[in-house]
Amino acid sequence: MGLLPPSRSRGSRRCWAAVLVAAPLVWLAACGGGGGGGGGGGSVAPAPSGPGPSIAAPTGRLWHHNYALDFLDGTQIASATGGPPMAVTPEAEAIPWPDGSQYVTAEWDLRTDRTAVRVHATASGAVLHEAAVDQYFRAPRPAPHRKEWVLGRVSDSVTTAGVYAVIDLAARRVLDQFPADDAAVDWLPDGRYVHVTHDGRISIGTVGVAARQAVGQLALPRGLTVNEVWADPQGRRLALRLWSKSEAGTIDVSDLWVSDLDGRNAYRHTQTRMTNRARWSPDGRLIAFDVDTGSLCDFSGCVGHCELWYADADAREVTALPAAGDARQFRVRNRSGQERVLGCDLLGWTP
Repeated sequence: MGLLPPSRSRGSRRCWAAVLVAAPLVWLAACGGGGGGGGGGGSVAPAPSGPGPSIAAPTGRLWHHNYALDFLDGTQIASATGGPPMAVTPEAEAIPWPDGSQYVTAEWDLRTDRTAVRVHATASGAVLHEAAVDQYFRAPRPAPHRKEWVLGRVSDSVTTAGVYAVIDLAARRVLDQFPADDAAVDWLPDGRYVHVTHDGRISIGTVGVAARQAVGQLALPRGLTVNEVWADPQGRRLALRLWSKSEAGTIDVSDLWVSDLDGRNAYRHTQTRMTNRARWSPDGRLIAFDVDTGSLCDFSGCVGHCELWYADADAREVTALPAAGDARQFRVRNRSGQERVLGCDLLGWTP
């Protein structure tokens, strides 16, 4: 199966278009599903009365590209417990494997219109696998069970959904691909993936197997649809971005909800109306999230700033306001040893 010709529209670097990929991939000379849906009914749990749960202290390593921390481009690793930071790469966003031992980068080259996808060892920075994909490959998600597999999303522009593709970088081939126009996808810790349609149908798939197993239905509040999903490291719960859009296509509300893997016991985790991304702590106790006033855009553009917060995963209706005390901001040390608040974006959270 050959590559499909893409359109040539491009956005900003943070919103670069991806392009439709079909097996086999085209590699640089230097480089070494269907089915599913339906199922049982989920339920939206009411918010508890009284004070919320206390917030556990964060641990582990925080992968970020918060330029303001040290005025450095690229990815750094901050310690959640006050240790010194570590520079990872000066150019690319580095997305780590769950154990933090290696990371993947995806760098699009405007001149060649190709994306260089590389897997690096964290300790040394050495390239372990490298391949080039025609056009743009975005938002890579490393497979928790395989050090050479990456799930990514590819499309022909920022306004089209395209497909999800699972790539074996060692074998240099596409293992699976399926449409992304109506679903969000993430890995489960055992190597399967969870597939959630925009209307809340949840199924579980296996790479290379067309049919998925329907496991449940998320009961969505009126007017909201599923835009993104993140499975917890234990494979028991989901964090989901639910949003609504205006008739003009701008985002009105964007917040995180949490549910069991089958969609049951769902509750609204954040009540900021401006939260777009989530990262689970390695032990699944906490969820890090952004509050991005720049995500609410109109025809005049996007303005504002982004803050990074964390709260207990069991917390509900989190407003992330200092006076509320229902969430906290990460305090880490920069390269000069000064304590600073860590800002957006959080690329990964590893032990």
